[in-house]
Amino acid sequence: MRNAGFEFTIKGVILDKPNFVWDASVMGSLNRNKVLKLTQESNQILQGARIIKEGMPIYTFFMSKNAGVDKETGKQLYYAYEKMEEDGTIVGEYITDDYSKAATSKYYLGSREPKLSGSLSMNFKILKNFDLSVLGTYSLGGKIMGAKTGYVVQSGNCAASFYERDDGNEFICVTADAHSGWRAIYDHVAAYNIYAAGNTSYTKQ
Repeated sequence: MRNAGFEFTIKGVILDKPNFVWDASVMGSLNRNKVLKLTQESNQILQGARIIKEGMPIYTFFMSKNAGVDKETGKQLYYAYEKMEEDGTIVGEYITDDYSKAATSKYYLGSREPKLSGSLSMNFKILKNFDLSVLGTYSLGGKIMGAKTGYVVQSGNCAASFYERDDGNEFICVTADAHSGWRAIYDHVAAYNIYAAGNTSYTKQ
């Protein structure tokens, strides 16, 4: 694997008074990596939702791609395709609610490695006898995977988890928190109520 990049530090005094001194510094790191060679047997290694593949950044996400929710049925929708070329070009893309097809139609969805990361620190000297330091870190770019699932009906606090009842019917479990970022899918509560009413035993799909 090849790593390349650079780091920088910017320091300065913002305010310098007899009884108050304020200085600050910003540190940053821009790093890029690429997998150059794996084994002779394979040019890639799958690790759950991530892939290590020759020619790509390490820990690239390789997973099914969300296409939203069907408003009529409440089912999860996925992007799928007929074929992916060696260079990653997608051929014959379509949308489906069949997860078995989505599971075999995985996409390269970016790396978790940030584009820029670093820290910001500030130091204060007050009345020549007191010192105060503040340090914060930042990370810009890079992908994360949300994995909040599985609270089911009892807690009423899951975020777009999809389940199948014992009788085979599917339903969508949505958060009950009015301040949640998932309010956009509240119009699917009706579908959830239809499938979940009167049932206490669930099997995850």
